[in-house]
Amino acid sequence: MSMARSAHFLALSTLVSSFAFGVCYHKISYAKAPKNSKVPKTRPTTTPAKVPAPAKVPAPAKVPAPAKVAGPEKQKKSEDINDRFTNPNVSALSWKRKFERHGRDVFRYRREIVKKIGIKPGQAVADIGAGTGVFMKLFIDAVGKTGMFYAVEISPAFVRYLKKQVKKKKYRRVKVVFSTTTSTRLPSNSVDYAFVCDTYHHFGQYRAMLKDIHRILRPNGRLVIIDFRRIPGVTKTWILNHVKYNQEQVTTQITHNGFMIERKIAMPQLKQNYFIIFKRMDKLKH
Repeated sequence: MSMARSAHFLALSTLVSSFAFGVCYHKISYAKAPKNSKVPKTRPTTTPAKVPAPAKVPAPAKVPAPAKVAGPEKQKKSEDINDRFTNPNVSALSWKRKFERHGRDVFRYRREIVKKIGIKPGQAVADIGAGTGVFMKLFIDAVGKTGMFYAVEISPAFVRYLKKQVKKKKYRRVKVVFSTTTSTRLPSNSVDYAFVCDTYHHFGQYRAMLKDIHRILRPNGRLVIIDFRRIPGVTKTWILNHVKYNQEQVTTQITHNGFMIERKIAMPQLKQNYFIIFKRMDKLKH
């Protein structure tokens, strides 16, 4: 009886030991594994191709601005200095407002200028580059009923305007002449005074023009020059850009082409201009 109990007790002890070992093993296994562990993701072995950016749409072409009506706008460097005046669409009235304004010295003191020249009744005067006729009435009065006045212009628009003014105001002994850049188209030995005001710098071919002026002047005739001073650092920028030759250069050009200086007129009122009267010499220098 006691041996049977002993055998039974031994079997029960073995079973309990085996159960305890199993429990301990499972605890150790769970302790080794991290809680909430994630399965690592595998990266793809190839990089996906980039989608090309859409092509840029070209900007629309700019529409050129409409052409402007010719007037006293700023002159472009690429154009001839006389293009604005020889343009058939030039506005004479637009230029009249520019020429005949109080702020322009030669207009404001035009009466004083004519008096300084010393024109006598019966003489003939040619205004070369007459423009819109700033001096026309003054010269007509100066030469009187027995004299003659020529308004000389290269601008067809100015010529038309001047002719209308002569007809409208019933001027007598006045002739409007359509000239060129090299000729006044006046008869030889026909004038006592050639008046060139703010125009000499427009003589692109000054030798040809001086030769022609020498031709039309009577013996001892006078060439009157009023033009812009050109002094860097003193003269206004627009004049420096517009006028090519200074006073000394202009004087040299004229005295080398059949003229001599007779008088330099002092007029402090002309802040931007010089005023010189040249006398015609009998022989031209070649």
